[in-house]
Amino acid sequence: MKLGGVVATLVLMLPMACLSQGTTLKEKVRAVFLQELSTPDRQNNLRQLGEDNEIVQALIGLASRHRHAKERTGEFKVLNGVVASLGEYRARSANELLSSLLTDQMVHENVRALAARALGQIDPEANKQALLNALDPTGYLIIRVYAAEGLAQTRDPEALKALERYILEERDVFVRAKFQNGAEAMRANGVKPN
Repeated sequence: MKLGGVVATLVLMLPMACLSQGTTLKEKVRAVFLQELSTPDRQNNLRQLGEDNEIVQALIGLASRHRHAKERTGEFKVLNGVVASLGEYRARSANELLSSLLTDQMVHENVRALAARALGQIDPEANKQALLNALDPTGYLIIRVYAAEGLAQTRDPEALKALERYILEERDVFVRAKFQNGAEAMRANGVKPN
């Protein structure tokens, strides 16, 4: 192994080694999100902490505890990473929490957008109603984009019909293009509106 690879491995493992044995799993998971890591490195560090179901429960606990974190704080950084990771883990047990984050107006819109994305990653069919509600034209732009991306993975005629309706109503060119891409992907998969 090259020296650079050894140093990189030690740097990634150092924060984990600094945690005492008495530290809870939730605290260890939180420490991972306070580091500046790439997504693969973060996921690798999380996997070293325990079984996936234990990590998911810690993620859910952290998201619940920090749901109203203020921007530019450590808690906000943790919350963003945790919500994104719930989607990456395809954590079905987080559907209810993510749906509540998505609709909670006290939650920062970036977190709400990540919740929409995670719901689409986890199970767009099961989370269809939350994603449909997130298409609301009065909502934050990126929330609507992530909701459309999630809905595009369904085979639901109602979702296609909603995307097509919002294409006609959407004023933002970027969002309209995302809605069109989603609708086209659904049609390419044989979905037809009711």
